[in-house]
Amino acid sequence: MPRKDVSMRGSDMFTVFVFFPIVIAMAGSIFFALHLRYRRRVLQHQERMAALEKGTPLPELREEQPSHWPGRIYLLRGMMWLFSGIAIVAFLSAMSFYSLRGPSLESRLSRARNLKAMGATDEQIRQAENEPTRDAMPGGVALLGLVPIGIGLAYLIYYRVEEKRSAKV
Repeated sequence: MPRKDVSMRGSDMFTVFVFFPIVIAMAGSIFFALHLRYRRRVLQHQERMAALEKGTPLPELREEQPSHWPGRIYLLRGMMWLFSGIAIVAFLSAMSFYSLRGPSLESRLSRARNLKAMGATDEQIRQAENEPTRDAMPGGVALLGLVPIGIGLAYLIYYRVEEKRSAKV
């Protein structure tokens, strides 16, 4: 009975070691931020309920956003998203470029030995050596960085438009 090759391909390794941890980290950070916001609201509610029970004046509600236009926050957010997107594009492009190597001599010899043990002819072994490998990460994955770049540009455009509009008033 022939043995099956159970080694991971490059795209599988990318999925397991890069993509899943990034998705889990993003989901975890979103969950953590929402949990902190929830805890802050619970504490505000408890503070107000204690004031009502004691008959003291209610404490002032602190708003998440100030009532005036916080222009610099949009500049900061835009720059953070833009440069994060540029970093993602650079990182994923470099990963795809450096993963373009063909299989090592050791893996080619191992595959040839396995094929020979399974009864392959010399011609079939030569054909298998010339088959293109799919170990490289596709370069199109780097286009994922265009999403944060677009968000960053949107923040920067909004900042510029609001800055001009508030200067007229």
